[in-house]
Amino acid sequence: MRLSRIFFGVLLCGAFTLIAHADPPAPAAPSTPGAAPRAAISSHDGWFAAASAVGVAASALGDRWAWRQSQGDPGSAMHRLSRFAQRFGDPVYVGPALLAGYAAGRFAGLPDISAPSARVAGAALGAAVLCGGFKLAVGRARPGEAPDEPGRFDPLSLHDSSFPSMHTTIAFATAAAIDAESGARWVPWTVYPIATAVGWARVHENRHWLSDVTAGAALGFWAGRKVDALERGHGGLFERARFMARGSRRNFRVGFQTKF
Repeated sequence: MRLSRIFFGVLLCGAFTLIAHADPPAPAAPSTPGAAPRAAISSHDGWFAAASAVGVAASALGDRWAWRQSQGDPGSAMHRLSRFAQRFGDPVYVGPALLAGYAAGRFAGLPDISAPSARVAGAALGAAVLCGGFKLAVGRARPGEAPDEPGRFDPLSLHDSSFPSMHTTIAFATAAAIDAESGARWVPWTVYPIATAVGWARVHENRHWLSDVTAGAALGFWAGRKVDALERGHGGLFERARFMARGSRRNFRVGFQTKF
């Protein structure tokens, strides 16, 4: 492995660690009768957006360099590792895992498992929707479509969808929501490195520019914390949700019910 690739990995980890430890939005408290409504967007969000914009602009200066470092043997061990790592940001894997946690908690009567799983899933979904909106608005070409041309944009294009990275957004949203739900000190040191590995994998697999994954990390972290806080402030919405399974072997129905 070349020294430059090691430096590239360290650079990504350092950038994403700074993003992950930025001042997050304050958790939303459950509403009480007569209390003044809490602003959904605070000054902290504005400062975080400004810092994220600076970080994305700075990382854009290294887009070409990072793209060149990602070129290598598709059958190498690093490529096999990157293909495995990006699964932690793939909705095909993340969605069923969170659904399984929710279902297991509901059927076992463990709301401390089901409710957090549902909130984390909601945070990841909310972040993914925001990411999709940015992708459509920006219309940036992927490295594989425009080699060594990170400045190629076609706004409102359904074909060009490189910015920001959806996998990285989902990975960081999931990590941020899990971090918010857990009080264990070891959790941030586990979930954020995994999310960082997803961002590195997307660049290494020639699917995204460096600034794409930086933007995805910032968006995912912010949306994950924000949506999770809003869910917890909604009076225990997911604690009142439940699955329903009815019917016979030939006429089996599965449903979902919640009270608002």
